[in-house]
Amino acid sequence: MATVINGILTQKLPWNLIFLGIFTALTLELCGIKSLPFAVGVYLPLSTTSPIFIGGLIKKFVDWKTGAKDEDESEASSGMLFSSGLIAGGAMAGLAVAAVAGFNLTETLDFGSKIWGKTRDAAMGQVIAGIIFAGLAYALYRVGTKKENLS
Repeated sequence: MATVINGILTQKLPWNLIFLGIFTALTLELCGIKSLPFAVGVYLPLSTTSPIFIGGLIKKFVDWKTGAKDEDESEASSGMLFSSGLIAGGAMAGLAVAAVAGFNLTETLDFGSKIWGKTRDAAMGQVIAGIIFAGLAYALYRVGTKKENLS
C-alpha cells in the first residue's frame, strides 16, 4: 500500500506491477476463481490465512451436516454472528498485545511466568494455544449446527 500511495503522490507508479495484478485478477476470474480471496491468500501470511481456511472448512462441514446451501444462510445467523465475534475478539486481543508491547509493559504484565514459572517452555504455550483454538473451532461448529428458534 505504501508503494501505491507513494507512487500516486510522486507520479511514479510502477505500472508494470499494476498491469500484472490486473491481468492476474482477470485471468483468475475468467477461470472461475474469485480474485479477492486469492489475493488475500497471497498477501497475508500463512499464520493468518490458516484460521480463515479452517473456518471455511467448518462452514462446509456445517453446510454438509445441515444440508444448507450458501444462499440459504442469512448474515444474521448464529454461526455468522459467532464467527464475527471471534474475529472482533481476535482484533481486540491483538490491540491489547500491541499496547502491552508498545508501552514496554512486558515485564510488569508477565502472565506467563505466573502460570509456568520463569523457565517456561515455548512449546507448552503452542500446545495450549492449539487446544484453545480447537475448542473455539468446535464451539463454532456447534453454534453453526444448532437449530435456531425464530419465535
